[in-house]
Amino acid sequence: MIVLVICAVLLLYGIIQYNYGRKGRGTLVFFFLLTSGFHFLNQSWCPVKYPDFAIVYLMAVAFLNVCKGNTAFFKPQIKIYKIVTIIGLYITLEFVRTIALKEEFLSFALANYRTYIPFFSFWLVQELKEREINRLFKQIAFITILSTVLFDLQPLLNIKFLHHASISESRYRNIPYLAYFFMLWATVRIDFKRWKSVALVLVFLVAIVLTQHRAVMMAYVFCVCLHLLMTKNGGRFVQYGMIGLIVFMFAGEAIMDRFEKEGVNRNTTFEDIQAVVNMDYNQAVYNEFENENGTLSFRVLLLMERVNYMFNNPRYAVFGIGTRHEDSPKTQQQFDFVLGSRRASKGTFDQTSSGDLAWVNPLMRFGFFGIALFLYLSWVTIRFLYRRRNDSDLAMSAFLFYLFLFIISFKNDHLYGNMQVFFVYMLIEYIRYSNVKRVKNVEL
Repeated sequence: MIVLVICAVLLLYGIIQYNYGRKGRGTLVFFFLLTSGFHFLNQSWCPVKYPDFAIVYLMAVAFLNVCKGNTAFFKPQIKIYKIVTIIGLYITLEFVRTIALKEEFLSFALANYRTYIPFFSFWLVQELKEREINRLFKQIAFITILSTVLFDLQPLLNIKFLHHASISESRYRNIPYLAYFFMLWATVRIDFKRWKSVALVLVFLVAIVLTQHRAVMMAYVFCVCLHLLMTKNGGRFVQYGMIGLIVFMFAGEAIMDRFEKEGVNRNTTFEDIQAVVNMDYNQAVYNEFENENGTLSFRVLLLMERVNYMFNNPRYAVFGIGTRHEDSPKTQQQFDFVLGSRRASKGTFDQTSSGDLAWVNPLMRFGFFGIALFLYLSWVTIRFLYRRRNDSDLAMSAFLFYLFLFIISFKNDHLYGNMQVFFVYMLIEYIRYSNVKRVKNVEL
């Protein structure tokens, strides 16, 4: 209850700061609530979900601008934001359709719809001034680096500092999600003459090893190699190779064990691929939950099962099932998929949503038309960042980061996650309003 009061006071503080023109402070409060206190807050401490406070902040700020007649607040300034607006309006229509056709109870449909409201958070960042964007970026960078250091210390101290994901004796899945961006940024900016620069890269690499996420490791290596090819800097190959050698010397055995145990050796890889070819859903279930060796087949077949459902049910194929909620009695009665993301707390697995890959949610809820809109948004965003990749180290890192999210979209749902989407908005504004010299001189 104490945490609830603290969050309510913090929410009020953010709204007041915004109303008095200190919009950067208000935006930091929004991001703090959106990320559950940068993952430091346990949801069991508060009866209200922390992102809901962020949604209230966004709606309150929108209401203030309506009262002031400030229509410019809602106007998208670039093409990316225009597409986001179209997607937001489409999701709103889906919500109305779901209620009008009585396909879902109002409370459940609204609970689902509210999770997409932060898509409009570009309203907050596109009106920030350059110095506010710069300060906000530094604040987020500092907190992310600090939380990554604490993440690395978890095995030594046997303390779970971050509460957004589970940990086990051998794997720590609760890495700060924005660590991926700052890992790439630190790598792009690495200076071997400065020990702090090298140490920062090592901090993030240790975090990656602790997660033991193969897809993340491979995506990172791919992005680094792509960066070297685009910049044509041969000397960097040797420098990055030295970093990789150091990491492999200390963590090589753990990395190899991870790859050999779960689907990379000859026999298990063949079996995993064979399960996909044969569309063997039962084998995928066994590999994922019993043998813990079927990540590829499980995710591919999970998506294919939903795609097949769409083709076999033309009613939902184009526009999806709408804003149906996973916990709704109607959802549980209508859908009976073989594969789904496990819900350990309830002993079941999800039917219409998934945290294991980014494509199930938009496909099921908004159909092939909806997923086409999301793909178009990704294409326009990648093109925007690619064209500006040589403007600065930050611009290059932003491009690599979005590409990184796209690559691991078959591992998690971060690509269209509210936190990542907002941070990409912020990076876009930073690139738009900061000149090359200013960005290159940003220090952590």
